[in-house]
Amino acid sequence: MPMDDLLVYTLLSRGYKGQALDNSSNSVFYRAPFEKNNQPVTPEDALLNPETIINWELGFKQRFAHKGFLRANVFVSEVTDLQLASYDGNTTSFRFINAGSVRSQGVEMALQWMLVDGLLLHLAGSYIDAYYLSFTGAPCQVSQQMAGTCSAQMGGQDLSGKKVNETPPWQWVAQVDYTYALSAGEIHAQIDFQYQDSFIFDVDQDKQTEQSAFGLVHLALDFMHYQGVGMGIFINNLFDEYHAERIIDAPIFQGAYQLYPGEGRRVGLSFQYDY
Repeated sequence: MPMDDLLVYTLLSRGYKGQALDNSSNSVFYRAPFEKNNQPVTPEDALLNPETIINWELGFKQRFAHKGFLRANVFVSEVTDLQLASYDGNTTSFRFINAGSVRSQGVEMALQWMLVDGLLLHLAGSYIDAYYLSFTGAPCQVSQQMAGTCSAQMGGQDLSGKKVNETPPWQWVAQVDYTYALSAGEIHAQIDFQYQDSFIFDVDQDKQTEQSAFGLVHLALDFMHYQGVGMGIFINNLFDEYHAERIIDAPIFQGAYQLYPGEGRRVGLSFQYDY
């Protein structure tokens, strides 16, 4: 529904991802043929079902002349036979599996506003509620296996109704840009703030792989000459906020974890030459 400064839209779409093969070192693909529960298992049993997604979205974009815009939307997505990689504590290796069905719903927004000449504000954020509608036979946590409360032979665990891993509910980004014109060029300053809510890395919902909420601040100051020569200074992660890029179960060593730390404070110079 187009207007001079307002666009309202709705969207219904369907996505599809074809079959996949779990060819991890301990998968059925390599171990078959054999019998499980008196039934023959063949390499074809390592084939994953296709993944399908139905997505509905409703949103708008409002433009404000000479000032900026506001954009927002709500969405609901349902995924059937989600394909994902998960750690299998029984074989201490990673496997590729179908994870039942998932519903992801939420709201997203973005704002750009010219506060004064040369000073621009960007705001963007989202709230996402993503959970498994059904996920039986999910991988067990290492602690559950060591305690004898969960195993592949017992049918794994039921994660139906649980949050999807690596999906923080809240995410926000705020950015302020300032540009000042000089006789020979321009100075550009920028400050960024990025916030991410807590979430769990591992598919099996192991609390040992949880990343707590954190926020990062980045600064940058650049000078660009009109003849195409420029230089600048930047500081990423100004307050040296500790966070992890990834936390996973350590293969082979049952009960151990591998953590990949995110980048700490980093100060640097940049140079640019256009030709």
